[in-house]
Amino acid sequence: MKRVSLIAMVVLFQVFLGFSCLWADTVSQTFSHKLSGNEASQSWEHKIDLPDNLSQQGFSFWKRTLTLSGKLEIEHEELTATYYYIKVHLAKSFWGSKGDAVVQLEAQKDAPPCNPIPTPTELTIPSNSEPTCPDFTWKGPGKYSAVSLYDVTSNQTVCERIIPGKNLFSMKEGRLSIDHHYKWGVKQSDECARYSPEAQAGFRLELHIVTCPTCHGMGWVTCTHCNGTGHIFQPGPNGQPIQVICGWCHGMGHVTCTDCNGTGRVKRPVIVVE
Repeated sequence: MKRVSLIAMVVLFQVFLGFSCLWADTVSQTFSHKLSGNEASQSWEHKIDLPDNLSQQGFSFWKRTLTLSGKLEIEHEELTATYYYIKVHLAKSFWGSKGDAVVQLEAQKDAPPCNPIPTPTELTIPSNSEPTCPDFTWKGPGKYSAVSLYDVTSNQTVCERIIPGKNLFSMKEGRLSIDHHYKWGVKQSDECARYSPEAQAGFRLELHIVTCPTCHGMGWVTCTHCNGTGHIFQPGPNGQPIQVICGWCHGMGHVTCTDCNGTGRVKRPVIVVE
């Protein structure tokens, strides 16, 4: 009796698999790009159309999965019932760069609606970020995040990126301009590529006078030629070393800090949240 039941379950499972295959299909494609060391940053656009045979059967694109490797980044994407669009980017690198984007699209009949994704929260620029090339972080449950950075002062989009699997974006090329105002935003999605409302935050870059990080406000640094002793040894008569006054610091053991010219203060870019 148990054997008959087990056989019946196997048959039903096989029938279920066969039925499922009739109502879902997958389209996969890999996009590979590379730059040599002397090439500038570049972007490429790709489009995947729903195959005619699936369209005729009443299928439509429903979900997508993205996998990135190497240095390739995603700038923008769009998923509709009949096509998927993706724009990818490679930044300039002295040694050259390359990478792949693997796109897997699920087509299905009578696809159920996707659950809405909540708007991201806690948009933050970490305090240890380089101000002209900052990091951006946020919180949210989405598996994919679309990040945009806009220069309000020059009325230009600085960059756009799709970040899979993490809530952190680090700028990798170019630097932000001082005395400009910026606005950055984040929205998130799941496999359906249906994005949440965008959360936004603003900031500006200013030059502030701060304590010199090299000399810590002292205006001088230890002489590296005599290690702060004010004296060095050099060959003397009969090859015997003799101690003489260091010619770099004139016996003081320290020299003027070249970063602040002895003032102990320097101008540095600072992020001011708006």
